[in-house]
Amino acid sequence: MRRTWAMLIKEFVQLRRDRVSFAMIVLIPLVQLMLFGYAI
Repeated sequence: MRRTWAMLIKEFVQLRRDRVSFAMIVLIPLVQLMLFGYAI
């Protein structure tokens, strides 16, 4: 369990440093939700 938490913390620290990756993780699903939400 400690190894999992350590890996999770490491990933969050890396995401805070890299703004482009963070934007991709947040914006792409939102855009897809808007596009495919209206398609139904």
